[in-house]
Amino acid sequence: MNFFPTYTYSVAELATIFNQSFEGYIMPAHIDAATFDETFRAVDVDHTVSFVCEQNGMPVGLLLVSRRGWSARISAMGVVAVARRQGIGRLMMQRAIEEARQRSDRVLLLEVIEQNMAAVKLYHELGFETIRRLHGFQQRSATPLARPLVEIDPLVVVRQVIAEGDPDLPWQLAGETLRTSAPPMRGFMLDETAFALISNPEDDPIRLQALVVAREARRCGMGRLMLAALAAAYPGRAWQISPLVPEGPITDFVTACGWQPHPITQLELRMTLS
Repeated sequence: MNFFPTYTYSVAELATIFNQSFEGYIMPAHIDAATFDETFRAVDVDHTVSFVCEQNGMPVGLLLVSRRGWSARISAMGVVAVARRQGIGRLMMQRAIEEARQRSDRVLLLEVIEQNMAAVKLYHELGFETIRRLHGFQQRSATPLARPLVEIDPLVVVRQVIAEGDPDLPWQLAGETLRTSAPPMRGFMLDETAFALISNPEDDPIRLQALVVAREARRCGMGRLMLAALAAAYPGRAWQISPLVPEGPITDFVTACGWQPHPITQLELRMTLS
């Protein structure tokens, strides 16, 4: 087997390998080149350290590494169907861990679908520890409440997430990831205290990407009002929150607002490297 940096492949080739690597997965993925580029650029994938594994000249696996400061994250790791159960996934992970140590990265993170027991077992065997469970939600019968929503620059919402949000958000919810948000994503403000970022309103379901309330206005129902105002702005639409929300007060709030848990949960794992 040979390993090649992902920058030696075109974006279209990487998207194809990615789709093949997640074929038949619990949550199958099929994305085009543009979506691949947008998705992994937002999470700071480093193509100088990410790699494709080839066997007999054919791509059989893909591992993408994101980096920010002293932290690195396995943003995707998959093996094509015909090459599974040969230990290739373990081999790629061992390579990624060793290279992270050599780069002096201090922490290595990843998320894994909790229901994927084989992957959870592999990561624990490699030395990762579970730090928290991540939940998703869906809403198909929201109660609308007409309030004067103001559309704002998505970047303003991102700045609010950075200034007012939880400082320990998962990688994909952090302001550093959301900073690339741009149309067709939409940003909204309610009463100058609640802020929301949503996906393209043409999506079905619409994804709620971020919701933050200024600290001085919390516990006054502004978060609930924002959700109701969004429902009124897009009546009859289905909504979804990806399974990235840490278990705790935030999940309690979303549940109290009538959203239904997503059947898939994730575990956030961490390995301390130094």
